[in-house]
Amino acid sequence: MQGENVPVVLTIDLQHDFFDESAAGAGVGHFSKAFALPGARRLLAESRARGWCVVHVKTVHTGHDTLPLHHKRSGTRPYCVKGSHGVGIVDGLYQPGDNILEKQFYSAFAGTDLDSLVANTDIVIVAGIAADCCVLATALDASTTHGKRVYLPYDAISASTAEAYSVGLVSASKSAGAVVRVDGLQNLDHAWENRKSPNTIRNECVQWFREREAILQTISETSRKDSETSSVLELDHLETQLRALDPSAET
Repeated sequence: MQGENVPVVLTIDLQHDFFDESAAGAGVGHFSKAFALPGARRLLAESRARGWCVVHVKTVHTGHDTLPLHHKRSGTRPYCVKGSHGVGIVDGLYQPGDNILEKQFYSAFAGTDLDSLVANTDIVIVAGIAADCCVLATALDASTTHGKRVYLPYDAISASTAEAYSVGLVSASKSAGAVVRVDGLQNLDHAWENRKSPNTIRNECVQWFREREAILQTISETSRKDSETSSVLELDHLETQLRALDPSAET
């Protein structure tokens, strides 16, 4: 940590396999999860400028035995396998000086040293994917187990569907912390004192996700017709279109 009570910013699972819909046939990859990327880039840039502690938490598996029990039982193929391209963090997110932790379970606290990285702060900011799974599990752990004030910038978070996205963030707002936009983190106390109702969060999040879904659908009807188009190129294209939708996400 860089001193007392410096906010800790967590990015969760912003890795290639979670955006690649063909990822080893594991069924964990969805391009809609990439809706989080422009906001995450902006969050990271602003966090570094303010001297906040940045931690990238990545899922790393070595085979079927390290998968969460639910995935083992459902026969999910291993994903984010150590040494593979898919385990890597999306280009441009990590910078020297950032911290990296590896996990195998949903919460970023389970089986990691994250508790030591947040020991000297009251404030944890959770971004990444997915809103209804690892982001929610991490936020709940940070709040209920570790007693932190938790913020979830919803424009730096995504999920596979609008329903999953809104359900995850509404649940977090009820039980874990303040759901805000990245801009709202400029004044943390104000954001905390003016937390929005779950119903307002649901409406805002569904609208935000649907706007980006329309962009993804347009790309689906064009670039996906070309079987030679790689997932990496498509991801880059999607990010470009998302930044055009929300110019404030430019870094």
